[in-house]
Amino acid sequence: MRHLLPRLAAKAAIEKRVHAHALRHAYAASLEREGATISMIRDLLSHSSAAVTDRYLRRLGAGEAVEFAKNREWAL
Repeated sequence: MRHLLPRLAAKAAIEKRVHAHALRHAYAASLEREGATISMIRDLLSHSSAAVTDRYLRRLGAGEAVEFAKNREWAL
């Protein structure tokens, strides 16, 4: 999977870095947006504790915040 995803991305002309771990992050973010509890996400990702899942999701939030700020129209 680790070697396949970048090759498939190149074939599809996707220029961003593509890796399997990003799929886990995307899945976790999707579950959170759909209203899944942290314990549900923990179980689906097979994390050992909710603290691990919480750290995982917090990193996702930072990226979304940066993206939001980039796309926001800033009034002067």
